[in-house]
Amino acid sequence: MKLTKVLLVLFFSLFPNFTILLAAELKMPPELNEQDKLAYSLWLSEYQKRKNGEVIARAKGDYINRLISSSSPYLKQHAKNPINWKEWNQELLNEAKEANELVFLSIGYSTCHWCHVMEKESFVDPDIASIVNKKYVAVKVDREELLHVDNYYASALEQVKGSAGWPITAIITGDGLPVFIDSYISKDKLSKILNRVHNVWNTRPEFLLAPAKNIDALVKAKYQNFELEEFDPKILESINEKLIAQLDGSYGGFKGNVKFPSESMLLYIMDQLRREQNDKLEELLILQLDKMIEGGIYDHIFGGFHRYSTDATWTVPHFEKMLYNQAQLIIVYSQAYQLFGKESYKRVAIETADFVLREFYSEDGFYSASDADFKGEEGGFYLWDKSVINSHSKNVDYNLYSVKGSEKVGVTLNPVRGSGSKPTKDFREKLVALRAEYGRLHIDKKVLTGWNGLMLSALGVAFDISRDDKYVRTAEGVAEKIWNRRYSSGSLFRQESYKQDIFYLEDYAYLSNAFIDLFDLTGNPKWLNRSQELASSFGSFVDLDRMATEFEYQLQISDSELLSSYVIANNVSNKIERRSEWKNDIKSKEIFSKLLTSKVKSEPLNSLYAASSLKNTFISESYRTRYFAQGNGKIQFVCMEYEMFSCSKMRINFSMKPGWHINSNNPRQDYLIPTHIETPNGVKVDYPKAKFVKLGFEKEPLSLYEGEFALKLSKDILDKTKSLIKLPLQACNDRVCLLPEQTEFVF
Repeated sequence: MKLTKVLLVLFFSLFPNFTILLAAELKMPPELNEQDKLAYSLWLSEYQKRKNGEVIARAKGDYINRLISSSSPYLKQHAKNPINWKEWNQELLNEAKEANELVFLSIGYSTCHWCHVMEKESFVDPDIASIVNKKYVAVKVDREELLHVDNYYASALEQVKGSAGWPITAIITGDGLPVFIDSYISKDKLSKILNRVHNVWNTRPEFLLAPAKNIDALVKAKYQNFELEEFDPKILESINEKLIAQLDGSYGGFKGNVKFPSESMLLYIMDQLRREQNDKLEELLILQLDKMIEGGIYDHIFGGFHRYSTDATWTVPHFEKMLYNQAQLIIVYSQAYQLFGKESYKRVAIETADFVLREFYSEDGFYSASDADFKGEEGGFYLWDKSVINSHSKNVDYNLYSVKGSEKVGVTLNPVRGSGSKPTKDFREKLVALRAEYGRLHIDKKVLTGWNGLMLSALGVAFDISRDDKYVRTAEGVAEKIWNRRYSSGSLFRQESYKQDIFYLEDYAYLSNAFIDLFDLTGNPKWLNRSQELASSFGSFVDLDRMATEFEYQLQISDSELLSSYVIANNVSNKIERRSEWKNDIKSKEIFSKLLTSKVKSEPLNSLYAASSLKNTFISESYRTRYFAQGNGKIQFVCMEYEMFSCSKMRINFSMKPGWHINSNNPRQDYLIPTHIETPNGVKVDYPKAKFVKLGFEKEPLSLYEGEFALKLSKDILDKTKSLIKLPLQACNDRVCLLPEQTEFVF
């Protein structure tokens, strides 16, 4: 550090005009110490290199700070603030602790509306900057890059306010303890808090430390105090009734004035419906799926989903679009189409996938998000003057919705009448063209490994329902690049060429799961092998003593905006074992299931995705694609015809590896288990023609099925009763017969 200071002094004494030339463009932040004053010219030099970049050009303020060198779009947005922001690092905290200074911490992300508001009101204000720079160490964190930091302070905020949201605004000690924490704060309130907390810290610090330690203890208890419990199916028995009581019978989704898609809950319900008939859950599921695509949370003009609805009716969205929402909702609507056969679900899934390919795809992978704001207005990209809508809406069935604080309106199209008609198509194309004349939304161009893994899985199901090769081709291309550029010697990096000390299960689990999906689609064993290699690192993420030290807070099992990485890791371990003879670390697998069990037992409605995972682990699988016989046999359940959104004809496709077979429905030997379904009244089964093959362990020819074949089921189209059907399987080769297995499904 001292050598750097000497070199800077020498350089600027030899070239004094260099500083004057650059300083004419942007000012030095107020209240800088001598070291930062020397660094100021380096910031200006870096600005000259980057000033034409999209993010820097949009950054607000007339100053320059060290964030100009950051790789994060969110941090770079704040590079022209007068606040002397620094990036999070442990050395910085240690220095603050040694100097007995407090840290002003701001956590957000580049497409966050209220983050933009707080910057516009406070972070570009020189008076606020003077207070912060003089009395605090200012730190900016991109919540999408440093998950462990965000998880800890989001949990702390939840303890204080009952819920968490961004931005997170905190004042912390050098030990990381939050002596103050909130979300968005107005400028006047922030000014008072900054001064008051600083004064108390210098006079009576114990008044701040005592509650901060209490908050810290509560957060740590959330991550540390797990009683690892053995699975007991009784913990699942009353979940459905409790869930039904919490869902909105008028518009779907959890009751409340703000509605999130709650993908974990939707996937849980579909898992249930693949296991047993539940008319009320089915009704509430379809209600939410329909209301979402009728409302404004779905973008009827450009495609894709906004992050959440600001009202109970799914009408007025919060306008940012996140890659993870698009991926998870593609999966949801694709599965719903496979379950009910509703064409509107298929349409929305494909439109959303195409939106991502059009707006978020790059050669390096998929970008993270698009902004909520446009030219200073929340939702400005999606809102219109009524006259514009009226002039282009001839023969279009549409609705308008108003947004508080805006004179403009949003538009939704009727999803039933006219959604595929030429007038609607023309209307959309005209509005897309008009908006293109206004410019483009800010896109956060971070390519995050985990979120890309989610999107790869989504492209897999988009291919499954459309049979359009572009989805699987794109998925394989992105998967190959991420693997080659980001995985090295057991370490999976969250971003390319990004210095990283802490690694995240989210990246390992999501990408490993995506590789399994690619294996299922393509049959290419390299994807299964790579999934296994990533899964072999799961054990390091279930060392509970390590998890809650040094801010490594990753133990997210409860349902949240993203599917739990711990649940997905548990699913991945089980899927790999079904597809091969690979065995994950026994202790790790045991801890995964016990963690999920403990969470479901204590918080069943907050852990629905974990509940589904436990059922697939301990009771029976409900997946559309399943494996048996140590991966030598594959089954796919495909509904061929729907009547009134209920499957009336099903095809069960089998694929056996060479040398393997299962017994026919009528084997000649009494001791062999037939592939025979005991069906309820009204269900008919058509079995394939058996082959008669002489094998080494039996004198007489065997009646068997091998290679690729299918069982076909059909029932009366008026019969709405769904039954749990059990399919026995016994796989053999020419030397041995494996133990009998059984798979179950609803028809």
